[in-house]
Amino acid sequence: MRRNEFGFSLFEIAGLLLVLLAITAATIPSFNDILLTHKLSSVTQNISLQLQTARERAVKENRSISVLFRIKRYGIDIDDNGVLDKNEEIQVPEGISVTPMMTVTFTPRGDLLPGSVTGSIFVSNGEETKSINFMRSGKFTIN
Repeated sequence: MRRNEFGFSLFEIAGLLLVLLAITAATIPSFNDILLTHKLSSVTQNISLQLQTARERAVKENRSISVLFRIKRYGIDIDDNGVLDKNEEIQVPEGISVTPMMTVTFTPRGDLLPGSVTGSIFVSNGEETKSINFMRSGKFTIN
């Protein structure tokens, strides 16, 4: 090799690629954690939106409206048949759980139907859990 030639050898390029591969492999687990945290926040906010929408509809339409929570899905029971039809359900993303299965019913006054719900709904990604806590008035908080 001449002394005045410039460039990198194949060995140097392979070494650089190994370093970049190691850095990439180290960041993948943290990316997955960020993704699961984002999913958790997204599902919790979507549930909050569904609950608020159902409460507002109950008052506006002067009738009771329910939000159903089932395994891996939830949604507003628009036709009031006690079942989540395909056009009503929202699927829970992979890696997220929503417990327990329950029905939350808002009365035409916007408060909770007595006996329709007790306590909280828990949304979890396996590492972190958020709770949606219900008050008799129909309001709820997220912790």
